[in-house]
Amino acid sequence: MKLFINLSILSLFFVPNYFFSEPAFDQDFYKTTTNWYDLTMTAEVSEPLPKIVFDDEDPDFGKPNTATNKSRSDLLARKKAKEKLRIRISQRLESLLFDSNYSLYEYSKIAPKVRTRINTFISEEKETFDFQPFKNQLIAKSTIKLSGKQGFLAYLPMDYGTEN
Repeated sequence: MKLFINLSILSLFFVPNYFFSEPAFDQDFYKTTTNWYDLTMTAEVSEPLPKIVFDDEDPDFGKPNTATNKSRSDLLARKKAKEKLRIRISQRLESLLFDSNYSLYEYSKIAPKVRTRINTFISEEKETFDFQPFKNQLIAKSTIKLSGKQGFLAYLPMDYGTEN
């Protein structure tokens, strides 16, 4: 009987936290996911593989969005996918809330130092990419860390204030 009472008391503390806690994943319009437990941001893109044309007399030979072999086709698709992923990640980074008043994009308009830091982070290519071919598509995933020495939050200039 005492064991039952102890278990019921413990369940009163842990069960509501499990059911009523806020989700740890945020997802925007472009399906860019922010994992607040791991402090990572992940974007996924599907890019069609370019047509492979290897005959000189084919009318599509040498045209844009065509390749002469499989590796060239993969390379072209990877370049396009990386470009799209960078755009989506940077859009998501700018939509993060800096504080209760501003998003990062709005704050970067006020403080130009923040804009240069965001651009520096994006240009240093801190993302990890994963490319998986599937039928005539290349599925690309990009992940960046928000915390840590090389994370995005380390690049933001923070003003340390004092308590009143």
